[in-house]
Amino acid sequence: MSSRPAGLDLARPVPTIRQRLNALVLSAALPAAIFAAVALGTGYWMAWRAVESSLTAAAASLSSAMDNRLLRLQTGLQAFALAEAVDPATLPRLRSHAMEFQRTMDAVNMVLVREDGAQVLNTLVPEGRLLPHEPPSAFREEVLRTQQPVIRNMFRGPVLGDWLSAIGVPARSTDGQRYVLGASLTPHQLQAVLAEQELPEGWVATVLDRQDVIAARMPDQRFVGLPAEPALREALRLRPGGVAMMTNLAGAQALTAYHRSPATGWTVSIGIPRDALWQPLLRTLGWLAAAALLTLLGSLALARKLGGRIADAMAGLARTATHPGSAGQTPPRLVFREAVEVAGVLAATDRQLRAALSASDSSRARLRAIIDTAVDAVIVLGPDHRIEVFNPAAAAMFGRPPDVVMGQPLQVLVPDWVAVQDELDWQTTSLRGLRSDGESFPVQASVSRGLAEGQGFLTVILRDVTQEERTRDELLRSNEDLQRFASVASHDMRSPLRTLQGFLGVMAEQPALPAERRQDLVHRCLRAVRQLDHLTGSLLAFARLNAQAARLQPVALDDVAQEALALVQASIDEAGATVQLGPLPRVWGVHGELVQLLQNLIANAVHYRREGIPPRVEVQAVAVAAGWRLSVRDNGIGIAPEYHRKVFGIFERLHAQREYTGSGIGLATCARIAERHGGRIWVESRLGEGATFHVELPAVDAALPA
Repeated sequence: MSSRPAGLDLARPVPTIRQRLNALVLSAALPAAIFAAVALGTGYWMAWRAVESSLTAAAASLSSAMDNRLLRLQTGLQAFALAEAVDPATLPRLRSHAMEFQRTMDAVNMVLVREDGAQVLNTLVPEGRLLPHEPPSAFREEVLRTQQPVIRNMFRGPVLGDWLSAIGVPARSTDGQRYVLGASLTPHQLQAVLAEQELPEGWVATVLDRQDVIAARMPDQRFVGLPAEPALREALRLRPGGVAMMTNLAGAQALTAYHRSPATGWTVSIGIPRDALWQPLLRTLGWLAAAALLTLLGSLALARKLGGRIADAMAGLARTATHPGSAGQTPPRLVFREAVEVAGVLAATDRQLRAALSASDSSRARLRAIIDTAVDAVIVLGPDHRIEVFNPAAAAMFGRPPDVVMGQPLQVLVPDWVAVQDELDWQTTSLRGLRSDGESFPVQASVSRGLAEGQGFLTVILRDVTQEERTRDELLRSNEDLQRFASVASHDMRSPLRTLQGFLGVMAEQPALPAERRQDLVHRCLRAVRQLDHLTGSLLAFARLNAQAARLQPVALDDVAQEALALVQASIDEAGATVQLGPLPRVWGVHGELVQLLQNLIANAVHYRREGIPPRVEVQAVAVAAGWRLSVRDNGIGIAPEYHRKVFGIFERLHAQREYTGSGIGLATCARIAERHGGRIWVESRLGEGATFHVELPAVDAALPA
């Protein structure tokens, strides 16, 4: 049987591939020339655009660097003004701090000016010398009026007599006067920012203030204090950034990119002289022309060579074909003799493809079995980024059956998928999943891209890492607690030991001490021992909370409150306190830990009381969405809002031991107990108005006992 398709008239001459390619080579000369011309023009345009893009990027980068320099000084000034209140009685100390700040921030000087223009501090004027009086200034008035930092335009400094720029911020004072604290920079200091960018040789960089006056220039400081060239000022009036050919102040044509910062209002421009610009462009165009010519010649030679190889290869395929084509098929219109011979080979290839498809079906069945039994969620997204495969592990993880999510985008399950889908390819990242009940949970996502039947698809493998994150958080918290334990071991626990050592040393060195003096030293030693014992016991109790996981059981808070009151009854009686218990529910918890929590909160309410006011403590519970909120309210000294979070840190004390004794562990223990119960604790208070501590606990009953 012949391998040639039926119906073809081979008597009619059919050109070979080699003959067709020879004709193509002959007709390619004119289009190639046109292509070369277009390539040269395109190369010139692209080179010019590349220069403009590079210049624009450099101007934006330099503007950002200048912003960082000015805003870093502004932020430092604000921090200094908040930390140092102006007090005429302590001006020498303020001057010392200002000079240290000046050195740190690399400013030329620091000035403190009163509202009426009188300078009360100037680090450039030696201490004791008469300070200059500044005339009325819109800069100073703006700072005092807005109470916000202001970056000043270029001005002549009264002390240096040179051009300066300055930043001013409002300063706090103790004498009722209003002050402006300022720091100045010279053009040379601004030029240093330009020099750090390491611009190419021949480029000219200029910094303009908000009035378009030159504040600094590189490579030299010519024209500082003069207005910028008219063309640049007009361009800035129209838009804050761009690039154009302009005449600079030196009278030379330069391609200039400029960028005005929205943060400071200052402008940075970078210019390349026209003569320096043309030479690299012409050199680039020359290389492009040479490359285009070489490419054209090489392509023509390669086309002839490849044509011969294709013809030889197709003839070889025809000679090695052993299977006839399928009968009854209508042959396509073939143009080349070699293609006619290959048509017979395609018939045999068709049968081989059918066998391969059968094997592919078996492979797909095995792959499906692997996906269905995988412990991780496996999700396949089609070309339209909608779900096509959703394995049982994914259904269990998200709580949604496959028929509900099929055809949906992945963001219904992973909301932040849209932001990362184009960036991931054989990479692993952390995302947040969303279960059917609305619960958000962490997942580790691995993504691979594939191609099937000419269309792309994504395979997304998700693993629930909730337990891993909890374990990591526990390790981080344990490490932090260990660090604090080390801190207290080196400080808090050594303090009573030093007291014991000192008093015992006195008794050892002076055996003839009077009995009354010796008895006093013994009592002090006992107090130090009790303090050390209390601190050690508190540390042990806190450490036990981290020893093992909490096993929650139904607990009646009424019983817990009675036990806690019994443990602190002596302190209640001593302080003349009143403790009122409201109806309390049952919650899920550990009985002993909840007793410890209430004991600490009630003891603190009694301990931190106001002088002359009997303590009053109220314990109540209200139902909330998370379960029950247990509240302990007192009328004590209160806590300032800035310490509401700090008080729950281990060994965090807001008062010295001589004011209010304590270990600094009680509220940290309460916070740990609340966390172990799946709840949280916080405080609502104002200084001098008492405090209310709230603890949320999981509920057993939905209502209070009757």
